[in-house]
Amino acid sequence: MDTLDEALLDADHVLIRYADDFIVLARSRKHAEAALDLTRDVLERLTLRLNPLKTRIVHFDDGLEFLGWYFVRSLAIPRTWHDTVPKNFKATAPPSPSSKTATKIQSADVSPDTASLPEQTTSTTSTGAEPEPDKPPRETIQDAAPEDPEFNHPLPPLAPLQRTLYLVDKQVRLSVDNQRYQVERDGKTILNLPAHQVDQIMLFGPVQVTTQTLQLAARNDCSLSYLSYLGRYYGRFDPETGRQITLLQAQFTCHADPAFQLDIARRIVAAKLHNSRLVLARGQRHLKSSPLDLSANQRLKQIEQSLKTATSVESLRGSEGAAAALYWRAFAELVPPPWQFSKRLARPAPDPVNAMLSLGYTLLYQAVAGLLQARSLNAHLGMLHLPGGNHLALASDLMEVFRAYVVDATVLRLLRTRQLDPQAHSIQSEVCSLGNDTIRTFIRALEDRFNSIQQHPQTETEMDLRRIIDHDILTLARALRSNNTNEFQATRWR
Repeated sequence: MDTLDEALLDADHVLIRYADDFIVLARSRKHAEAALDLTRDVLERLTLRLNPLKTRIVHFDDGLEFLGWYFVRSLAIPRTWHDTVPKNFKATAPPSPSSKTATKIQSADVSPDTASLPEQTTSTTSTGAEPEPDKPPRETIQDAAPEDPEFNHPLPPLAPLQRTLYLVDKQVRLSVDNQRYQVERDGKTILNLPAHQVDQIMLFGPVQVTTQTLQLAARNDCSLSYLSYLGRYYGRFDPETGRQITLLQAQFTCHADPAFQLDIARRIVAAKLHNSRLVLARGQRHLKSSPLDLSANQRLKQIEQSLKTATSVESLRGSEGAAAALYWRAFAELVPPPWQFSKRLARPAPDPVNAMLSLGYTLLYQAVAGLLQARSLNAHLGMLHLPGGNHLALASDLMEVFRAYVVDATVLRLLRTRQLDPQAHSIQSEVCSLGNDTIRTFIRALEDRFNSIQQHPQTETEMDLRRIIDHDILTLARALRSNNTNEFQATRWR
């Protein structure tokens, strides 16, 4: 509830809270509705929800209950007395000096990621400030009978993880406007977003960012990633967060254990090859010319099976390299004309297909890095990739499982459905630069992929792709704490 407190107070609402009971005071119905919207947004981010049966905006003249007392106009009556009051009772006390509106909210509990929490209560009211000329109407919102046992309100959809603001226009400036991120171009505001609704910001190229923006991001646990206009990763601004020291100690201990490191790396590579084969098999269904060379898929399966006998991480990397050569030859057959793709070349990308793949991997890398930070794991300590410098080796490790299924599949779908202009790019000195429209379309498609709801292949629970990535991270944390690699589950789609 501390997060909700801070969000409401930062937005200049007047909050009264005792444990999990609270009201918010507002000068008018408009302000009460703003408080209600903000409360919903914050609780959604915390994977909680408001109970619509117990949520309403009320005027003080109509009365409300809070912490065992009944408040009506200027009276405060104990609930034990109120329970015996005749139904035709009317308050006869003179009106208070300031007209007041109250929003009563009672929120319930639901967390898709964790076990259910006990029911909790909120109330929102408006302040005793100067009365406004237009007195707000005396009405309630969702004022249904809470005792109706037949009513079973459906849970809200999963709150998105890592809600991301992408800025790809070199001419924009990111600033702050009253607890909101403000995007400006040529002195005009083109976008204004509440800070609590943004989890990370991706900056492509020389986008101007004010100091106030960094301060607001730090207060809201929002990271900023700096990339070149072509998608090369430069660095990352992360707010200071509390670390789980026991988990970090376990991570360092397990990282120093060669057997543990080998087994985790083996599971990652095996899942990567399995998911790569799946993407190739699905892509074959859309071929209208010659069928895909099935021997490549079969050889990938053989390499996957051979990983069981690998005796070192170095040999795993060798097997992964051999598999990659097979995979990209088969992938090239899935790229439809007029697009051209012969082999994977990361930096610099010589063609638009390679450029989109590189950009997609950068965004996937950042998504994994953000989730690792949220789970208090050190992203530098990789099991498969060597740690060094600013490279977040563990993020590179865990993203391997999702490369083909998330990024490669998105690129193929965009090419196959002709959503991109094959001419919307430029090539200078064998370096391809994607056009703004291509970048926007690709990022939008990748975000749709991240936010798509599907059944987790192991748990059979419905969740979006970011939660599936987070599930891998959580199982890795369990493996580290228990020093048991069998706890780690690298996602393998069916």
